[in-house]
Amino acid sequence: GGFDVAHESGFYVGTWASNLAGWGTFGGSNLELDIYGGYATDISDFGVDVGFVWYMFPGGLDRTSYGEIYGSVGKSVGLLDLTVGANYAFKQDALSLNNVKQDNIYVYGDAGVAIGDSPVSLSAHLGYTDGNPATGPNGWVPSPTGTYLDWALGVSYDLPWGPIAISATYVDTDISESEAAAYSLVNSGYRYGIGDATAVFAISASF
Repeated sequence: GGFDVAHESGFYVGTWASNLAGWGTFGGSNLELDIYGGYATDISDFGVDVGFVWYMFPGGLDRTSYGEIYGSVGKSVGLLDLTVGANYAFKQDALSLNNVKQDNIYVYGDAGVAIGDSPVSLSAHLGYTDGNPATGPNGWVPSPTGTYLDWALGVSYDLPWGPIAISATYVDTDISESEAAAYSLVNSGYRYGIGDATAVFAISASF
C-alpha cells in the first residue's frame, strides 16, 4: 500500500511499501519501502512530472538501497490518455558488479481510455529496461539479463459509492525460461519464476 500528498503548487511527496516474499536475500523484515517526491505541472496541453525516489529495505543488508530519477510527459488525445517517461538509476553501490558501480535506465509508454460514460476504463503499458547485467552485492538486480521488455494490460472499475476503484492487470515480460533459470542459480533465495506472467488485483481510493 501507499499514499501521496500533493500541494496546489505542484509539489508532492509520497511513500509505498510491500513485502518481499520469495527473495530471501535482504534479511531484516523482507520489506521494500519507497519514499519519493517531485513536481507535476501542465505546460500547454502536456502534463509534466519529474522527481526522485529512494528504494529502501528496512532492517536488511547493507548496500541494497538505491535512488532513481524519473520524469514523464502526458497528453490527452481524444478519449486516450497517453504518457511517455523514463526512470534513471545512476551508478551506485546497490547496482555494482564486481565492485564496479552500474546504472540502469527504464523507458516506457502508457495508454488509458475510459469506456464512454461507464465506470470502466482500460489501460496498456510497454516498457524497456537496460542496465546492470548481473546481481548486485547482496543479490539485487534490475533484470536477470540486463535488458528486457515488459508489458501490461488492465481494466478498472469505479465503484458507485465513494472514491474507490478496483482493478485487474495482466503483467508479462520477454524474459525466457532459460534466462530466469540462470538467475535462480545466482540467487538461490529466489523461489518464484522471475519471468513468469502474473495478474495483479488492486483496490485504490483518491480523496
